[in-house]
Amino acid sequence: EGYGMSSMIFNELKYEDPVSFQNYTRMSVSLFEKLLHKVEQIIRKQDTVLRESIPARTRYSIYLSRLNANAILICCNYSLLLTLRYLATGVRYINLHYTFRISVPSICHIIPETINAIYAVLKDEFLCMPNLPEQWKVISDGFYKLWNFPNCLGTLDGKHIAFRPRKEDGSLYFNYKGFHSIVLLALVDSEYNFIYIVVGCNGRVSDGGVFANSSLCTAIENATLNFPEETVLPNSHRKAPYVILSDEAFKLTNTIMKPYGQRSLTCDKVFNYRLSRARRVVENAFGILANRFQILQRDINLSVDKVQNLSLTCSVLHNFIKKNEGKVYL
Repeated sequence: EGYGMSSMIFNELKYEDPVSFQNYTRMSVSLFEKLLHKVEQIIRKQDTVLRESIPARTRYSIYLSRLNANAILICCNYSLLLTLRYLATGVRYINLHYTFRISVPSICHIIPETINAIYAVLKDEFLCMPNLPEQWKVISDGFYKLWNFPNCLGTLDGKHIAFRPRKEDGSLYFNYKGFHSIVLLALVDSEYNFIYIVVGCNGRVSDGGVFANSSLCTAIENATLNFPEETVLPNSHRKAPYVILSDEAFKLTNTIMKPYGQRSLTCDKVFNYRLSRARRVVENAFGILANRFQILQRDINLSVDKVQNLSLTCSVLHNFIKKNEGKVYL
């Protein structure tokens, strides 16, 4: 039997109220079981000659009573449930302690371990860059069909992930918006799926600077992504290259397309409208991501490397949920 909220979740929500279960974990019961099946081989502890491992579905935390050294309280914890609830709400560890009846030191180990496991098992399937011209053309067709912008291979932008750095870091991560952050740079397709993610650069660097130092920029400059060759635009006889849409923070190149400046002609404003309409997909994707995993809306009280892993995991979970449940957000 479980203790605390975890028992109620699996005995009531899972079987009697799947809608509330989905709201609680941000995924359906069947998808939760699918994810658990993928990660349990990693988060399961190894058996030894001294003890048996604790199953991934149930982790035990043993407390030795100060009044009676022989008194042991075994608390049941669903590692994946605990982690998903943390990502969905961003509540403090002490609140999870009271909900799940697990010690804060145990939670400090369980959540980062499970976050790393989720990313490890999902990244290759649900966060992979296209490497064939035909795959890029599928993305381009999606942008033309949904957003009426041809020859678009994705939209690019950065999001600041707020966190509390160490005192030793000083103002290294202090950004122009007035808080400490690291930058999550993302390339998004027409249906709000993340194609490329890089996170970890300090918030003092602009989005364009993050991109300039990214592996995506290097791959574009070296022409290793197998972009399709330029093609004729719809209702035109003029050929144009395939491009990635961005805002004014990025440098204009043959591959990176950004709006005209504010001092533009009327026809340029029409182009800016079309470009901005398609480019907002990445902004919407960030909004969906932060609304689903509300830990990204708070100052995360973790170290830089853990915040980086958390952001990557939220992004790959976003793709995992969306591609399995087939929802399109507009």
